[in-house]
Parts: sequence; C-alpha cells; structure tokens
Amino acid sequence: MNTLKDNVLYSKEPYTLESGKRRYIFHILDLIQKELRESGDRDWLIDAVLEQSVRISHVKGRSMRVASGLKKLGLSHGDILHISVSTCVDFYWPVFGGWLCGAVVSVGDPNLSVEALRAQIQDTKAKIVICTRETAKKYLEANKGLAEPERVKHILLVDVSPWQDCPPGTSSFRKLYDDDGSTCPTEDSFPAYDPKEASLINWTSGTTGMPKGVVISQEHMYFYLRKSKLAEKTAALTTSIFFHGGGFQLPLDGGINNKFQIHFIKPDDFSAEVLYQTVDKYKIQFYMCGYADFNAIASGDSSGYDLSSLQVAMPAGAQISSTNVEKIKSKFGKLQLIYQFYGSTEVGGISASFNSDNLGALRQGVEVYIRDQVTGTKLGPGQEGEIMAKTPTTMLYFLNREKETSELFDENGFVFMGDLGYFDENGTLFYRERIKELLKLKNYWVGPQTIEDVIENIPGVAESIVWQKLYPETMEYVLEVALTVEKEATNLTPENIRQEANSKLDDLKQITGRILIVKELPHNPQGKKLRKQARKMF
Repeated sequence: MNTLKDNVLYSKEPYTLESGKRRYIFHILDLIQKELRESGDRDWLIDAVLEQSVRISHVKGRSMRVASGLKKLGLSHGDILHISVSTCVDFYWPVFGGWLCGAVVSVGDPNLSVEALRAQIQDTKAKIVICTRETAKKYLEANKGLAEPERVKHILLVDVSPWQDCPPGTSSFRKLYDDDGSTCPTEDSFPAYDPKEASLINWTSGTTGMPKGVVISQEHMYFYLRKSKLAEKTAALTTSIFFHGGGFQLPLDGGINNKFQIHFIKPDDFSAEVLYQTVDKYKIQFYMCGYADFNAIASGDSSGYDLSSLQVAMPAGAQISSTNVEKIKSKFGKLQLIYQFYGSTEVGGISASFNSDNLGALRQGVEVYIRDQVTGTKLGPGQEGEIMAKTPTTMLYFLNREKETSELFDENGFVFMGDLGYFDENGTLFYRERIKELLKLKNYWVGPQTIEDVIENIPGVAESIVWQKLYPETMEYVLEVALTVEKEATNLTPENIRQEANSKLDDLKQITGRILIVKELPHNPQGKKLRKQARKMF
C-alpha cells in the first residue's frame, strides 16, 4: 500500500526509469529476433473479425522496407510522421518505419474535424501523413486551408493496394511494402542515443478545445515494457483503439515483450455479441477495453457462449460501477481479476486497483497529494480536493504549447489532474468527480457521477448521463437525465426510474427534469462519457 509523509502519498515501490542503451525501436526488433531464434514464429496481431494476422517474422523486414520508402519521400531524423489511422493489422508498419527513420511518430484520431486535423498538421509540421481513403478527403480539404510551406507533401493511404486508384493528391502506402529496403537508415547513422529524445506523440481528447500533442520520450517507452504475471503466449484481446495510449502500448509490451497473441476488434466491428463470439472462439484469457465497451458487455446477452477462458479484464477511461462489475463476473464465470488503472495521457498510470470503489495503490515511483482548491495546501486523510500527481512517465511537454505545459505543473512538478478525490487513513486513493463537470445546485457543487451511479444501479439501466438545465420561467436549475437500458428491460419507464432514483438521492440531487431513454450515449474514442455533448444532443 502507499506510505504517507507530510500529507504526500508515496508508492512503496520506488522506480528508477529504465532508459535503455539504444533507441526503442531497435530494442523491440532485438526482442523479436531473439524470440524467433529461441522458439520460432507465431501470430502477433490478429483481427478477430476478419481473421487476418501479422506474424512476428514479418515485422523486421517489412518495417525496414517501409522505412526505406519513407526515407525516399524525405523523412529524416527529428521529423514528425503523422499517422491518422484507427485499429487495423497495418497500424504498426508506419510506426516502426517512422522510428527506423529516426522520426517522432504522432498517432492521432482520424475521426476529428477538418479544423482539428489542420491544427495537427500545423503543430507537427508533418510533410507525410498516413491515413485511410475515407480520412484522406478531410486531409485534402485541410491542406487547402494552409499556406504552401505548411502543407502536407505526401498523403499515403494505408488501406489502398498499389494497383488500386487513389484520390488525386494521394498515393498508396502499401507500395512501400515492395521497396527494396536499400535506403533504410542504419542505427549508426543517427546522433548518439539520448533517452530524453522525443519518440511518440499521443493526443488529448480535445473536449476543452483543440487536441494537444503529448510528447513522450524514448525512456518513457521503455517504462511500459514490464514483465507480466500472465504466462507467455497468453491469448489477449483488446477493443481499445491503437491511437490512444493504452491501446498503443499493448501490442508492444504484451504482444512483443511478453509474447502475447494480441487479438483485436475494430471499433466499427464491436458489439457485445461479437465480443462474446471472440472470447469463445479464441479462448481469450486477458481483455483490455474502454469504459463504454465494458458497460456494453456487462449488459449484453451472453447465453450460448463459452466465456470460461477469460481470467483478467482491464477496463480503462473511467471508474466503473459495482453493478456492472457484478454483471461481468456473472457472465465470465472464471474471471479472477478486474484490474483498473487511474491516470491520463499526460502522466501515464498513477494507481491501480482490483476494487471498483477506489483507485487503489500507487504505481511504482508515483507521488500524489490532495490540493485544497482555494489555498493550495496539502490536505490530509479524508479531505477532498484536487488530485496532484508526479509519475516517472510524465510527458516531456505539450507540442508547441509552452503556456499550457507550464500551467499543467505546480511549483514542485506535480501535475494538476483536474479530478476531485481524497485518500483514507490507509493511504488508499479515491476518485470523486471531474472538476470541470461539477454541477452547481442551490449553491452547492455536486458531481454528476454520484447521481449517475445511483441511476445505473437500477436493474435494467445500462448507462446514464446527468446534466442541469435552467428553466427561464422559474430561473431555477433542474436535473435531467439521458440513459440507455438493457434489451430485456421493457418494464422501465421514465417515471419508475425517477421514483427509484429519487428514493435513494438526497433532496439536493432529486431528478425533477426530463428522463430520456435513448438508444446510445456519446463517448470519446477512449470510452469516456461526453456529458457536454449529451446535453447538446438531448
């Protein structure tokens, strides 16, 4: 458990950041070659729906050919290669090829608006963008709004074969698979290895403005290569998207470092039924997912499927309800652990817990304190305030955002997490609410999640989002709700939901406005509820 000193929580496990002795990509390729020598070939990535796969023997040769082709297009050490592709079997070819060129790899959300994509082009100064045929339309439009020096020079389509026609201004990325590899840079052609050199750019969700590039160092990439307690060759499954932090790391740490077979379901293919089919068919033992996917499989009909192989589930993105934990356990009868991480794109993992009621113990090398929002003082056990964290995996900086970077940290290097929480006498960390989502009811600040938890504990309710609305006639705010229900919950009506919820809520939190039963609620790609968007929608 955590230790407490001067109202600061410290992990009991110290950690010295592993910097490695060479650039991360060469270490990854060494791990693969070592495994091939010792135990032979195997599947690495498997599209569980299309039944397409990549074997580890494919990785080095194809990555070098892609690197050679990218080099011929002008990609050099220190450049940023921007990849705007969702989960697919081809996702890591531009990643590895870019790293072999000494470039920083930026992985972004292809579903962003034209304006957001244009902003990412400007931030990264990327001259090469890898995307799909569908996303290319937006990049071509984004390019039109830029001055010539800022424009992307090459838009390469990862889902178009060399013999297929491409939209004007684009070309097939897959042509690089046939490159002779002759111009792939060698390791000794780069400057001396610097563990602080930028390696990867993830992006914030952009819910409070344009997405910000989170720059991660070489040594931080090494941090994520940890020895798993699960056996080698574990059959793993993820529905997390590859362009987000956790989803990106699993095929590298789990799939290469720990020799897991990584099955995935693409976002467009996901449903609870497809998930159950995949677990049954491939005898999945480990499952990593977002908050929304976890809720979906908790509420689905799993009858007729053998789900007994699953041992560990790792949901991320938000704290899950105890009701859905129990539903999952009842469906996956031999599930041993539900392992939840607390953290962010900017700092990585902060804590982990096997209990849905708390955030658990700090990860190695992490420090946390609770900050009084008014005075800035460090609060003691049981006192609620803003969670402040310092981790070994804190980002280098926001790309081209000096002001935002400085505002992220306090004077001692702790990051403002933007979350309310507290710790107890035992040093266990607890989460309350997202500060920016608090509701002000009769001069009191109330978190929506405390109300949503009550609603989601009503049998048949799958998920809910609460917001407040001002009624001009009375100039008073009322609480309104949009929620989804399970298929079999045909008896639920807005009024019996209201009656059940209000019987368990105090007077301040009573739901007096509309209750809408809808088909689905909005989430970001990481599965977090989009409360502001829900309010606009409904």
